Amino acid sequence: MIRCNFFTSYFFAHFVELLFDFYIDKPDIKSYNAYEHLFYYVLLKVYIMKGQTCCFSGHRNIPESEYIELKKQLRDVVSILAKRGIIYFGCGGARGFDMLAAETVIEMKRYYPDIRLIMVYPCRDQTRFWNNKDTEIYNIIKQQCDKYVYVSESYTSNCMLLRNKHLVNNSRYCICYFTGVNSGTSFTVNYAASHGLTIINLAKYISTPFDII
Repeated sequence: MIRCNFFTSYFFAHFVELLFDFYIDKPDIKSYNAYEHLFYYVLLKVYIMKGQTCCFSGHRNIPESEYIELKKQLRDVVSILAKRGIIYFGCGGARGFDMLAAETVIEMKRYYPDIRLIMVYPCRDQTRFWNNKDTEIYNIIKQQCDKYVYVSESYTSNCMLLRNKHLVNNSRYCICYFTGVNSGTSFTVNYAASHGLTIINLAKYISTPFDII
């Protein structure tokens, strides 16, 4: 299994299409300049894709009193970003916020059919210690998403970290549910901020008017 993320996976999935488009537009591919143009053409396409991507990160435990409002905030922010040209929504497949975010994107595809849910799983055996209910939700999301990839074949000590970095490295926005607790979410949000992503922390809007970006 080749280790990859949703960004590289989409890159290879569309590479043949990009080549075809380029050959049609640039038939004189034998020259050095044509190869150079092809290189920059593909880089541009990849850059554009990153600018159309948003990732999610959040805590596994969500207070019951905040669940309904958080779900509403997720619908609102996905709608706003979809209207602003965000197409790809990358999600790490963890319990809690990740699952809620993935379910929301699937729901919002009814209103924005062009958006895509890309699941980036840390490993194939992610659910090995999960209860039946969470495993069932995991499998439903996996069936309904537009694409899924694995960072690792099996669990390793850093597969979660690699998953989080992959999501951030290839996104323009990071929608999170971060309450300040030291966790994997805190690392991901800080990592996203250090890499210039626009951070949308929905935890700040649970009890205040929703006004972002």
